[in-house]
Amino acid sequence: MSSFYISDGPLGHDALSYVERPADAEIFNALLNGEFCSVIAPSHLGKSSLMNRAARKLSERAVNVVVLDLAARGPCVTAGDWYAGLIASFGQQLHLENELAEFWKSQSQLDPARRFFAVLREAVLPQLKVRGETAIRAGKETRGNASLSTFRNPVGQLVIFVDRIDAVRNLPFPNMNFFEEIAECHRRRAQDPEFRRLSFCLLG
Repeated sequence: MSSFYISDGPLGHDALSYVERPADAEIFNALLNGEFCSVIAPSHLGKSSLMNRAARKLSERAVNVVVLDLAARGPCVTAGDWYAGLIASFGQQLHLENELAEFWKSQSQLDPARRFFAVLREAVLPQLKVRGETAIRAGKETRGNASLSTFRNPVGQLVIFVDRIDAVRNLPFPNMNFFEEIAECHRRRAQDPEFRRLSFCLLG
């Protein structure tokens, strides 16, 4: 019974006690289609559990997924430390630790927020596209028995979940630039097709 009932914290993607809601299908389909999404609700209503399920289902459709928990960043003295921590999390989840660390260092002339999104545009998205194209050419299979080429989502598509966004209020430095840059990523889709492979889901 202990594996069924969970008294605190979010449910995992495979939790037997999870009850699917209309929001599950709505979020999954929207993100699969590259839309920007937000889930804003009071605490303990299942936002993180919803995120875990959606992230797993997207991964099964050959979508690259990164989950950032802003409340888990820990104490940061500077904005540079905070953004560097996000980049480290990206590298770990996408298995691009060395590539992203090197690019982060090469962009030291930019302010931390601009630097973070430069890494996304110039390092993360190109690497994921090459990785996806290589997998298709090699006939590599993804989870299950379906080939990457059978999925219609763009090669190298990336969905970034940003959980507990309200945690930015506790940072020791102003940080609305983070959300302004996310909005800029959405606006740049009209001019830069590469940004159409990137979407965000904000939860808090």
